[in-house]
Amino acid sequence: MEGRIGRELWGLNKMRKNADTKYLIESLFLLKNSIDGEFNIL
Repeated sequence: MEGRIGRELWGLNKMRKNADTKYLIESLFLLKNSIDGEFNIL
């Protein structure tokens, strides 16, 4: 689980540097799916 969070944080840093709208949308979508998945486990 920590590895997943680390990759997402790295992605957010990359997104900030690139300011790329498509990457922003994909990152937020993946982050939302991860959060939803964790709630489904609970």
